Amino acid sequence: MKALSKLKTGDYVLLAIIAAFILFVTYRVEGALNYNWNWAPIPNYLIRWDEDEQRFVTNFLLEGMFTTLRVCFYASIMALIFGTILGLARVANNLAIRMLARTYLEMLRNVPPLLLIRTTRRCVWHRTLGA
Repeated sequence: MKALSKLKTGDYVLLAIIAAFILFVTYRVEGALNYNWNWAPIPNYLIRWDEDEQRFVTNFLLEGMFTTLRVCFYASIMALIFGTILGLARVANNLAIRMLARTYLEMLRNVPPLLLIRTTRRCVWHRTLGA
């Protein structure tokens, strides 16, 4: 209740304006988008009947979801390992190790992620697999 007592009249006016704007946008979107979603084909992209195996198998959407979850799991493990190593390096007694860790972290923080992904893909993927 103490946080509510700190709100002034201007805060309430601002909240009312934001709420009115959200309601207006919702009203306009509902009125402008007169679209009936056809969800009937979606289950065919989740599972399908395989004539060769005579059973249901996963289709595109489930395969993509499983791949995404697998990549997320492996990326989380790698992030935990690298984060722990870099965290320990940042508090190491050796000045050279601390400075190397700091340099690496500062370089990563200042590079846009898309550029980092593209450069890594080009350097690693094309050099090792020749693709």
